[in-house]
Amino acid sequence: MELDRGSGTEPPFVTLSIHVFDTDGTTDEKGYYRIRVSVPATLRFSDVADVDLRDFGLQNVLSALAFEPAENGRSLVTLAECYGVWGSFSCSHAEVVDVRPWPAPIEDAPPVGDKSAEGAI
Repeated sequence: MELDRGSGTEPPFVTLSIHVFDTDGTTDEKGYYRIRVSVPATLRFSDVADVDLRDFGLQNVLSALAFEPAENGRSLVTLAECYGVWGSFSCSHAEVVDVRPWPAPIEDAPPVGDKSAEGAI
């Protein structure tokens, strides 16, 4: 997350680098959700105002990123809390700056945090 106050010629902006994913709502034989989409993306929100962000930490997990119409043609952006940062801000413009492919998980790879994977490359 980058918060920039802007300059004399550029309004304030917020840049979010997030890992976006979606599941099909089903689980595999191990109980993990099946992921349909998994991509790192960078979003930039311009002319931000009414910034209210809380609990930013080393790891920040959102349960959702929501957009609603606001006054004067602006949008209200809400970062829904899961773990770490949450809050909202308004902006006049939002754009996708970057989207990159993310490799599919290796078949039978241990889950993140599995101690049997320590030292493995």
